[in-house]
Amino acid sequence: TDLITMAAKQALDFFVYSLPWTACKEVLVKHFAKFGTVVDAHVVYDWSTGLSKGYGFVTMESFDSMKKAMAYKYHTLDGREVKIKMSTPNPTPSEDQTGRPVVGVSSRTDSPDDDL
Repeated sequence: TDLITMAAKQALDFFVYSLPWTACKEVLVKHFAKFGTVVDAHVVYDWSTGLSKGYGFVTMESFDSMKKAMAYKYHTLDGREVKIKMSTPNPTPSEDQTGRPVVGVSSRTDSPDDDL
């Protein structure tokens, strides 16, 4: 059930990029609330500088709200045009970027040295 919930939530996520350095969670929420209820929003920051990396993520409450946001041609935040696109799930450690299994990855949980 948690896996289904996570998949459903991820279907309502989108990636926001070309953000201005001044963008923060509140700016994302305020802008995307025009299209429906924003469940979550966050800007990704560089830990060493504390500055925005120029991208973030937004989760909408409904698919309809997300579609409205995606259909909107121009999004401007703090005077800068930003782009959005659907989020894609990260591949699992046993898959490469194409989703194909990676050769040589073992699912064994025991160590060969356990028998020694």
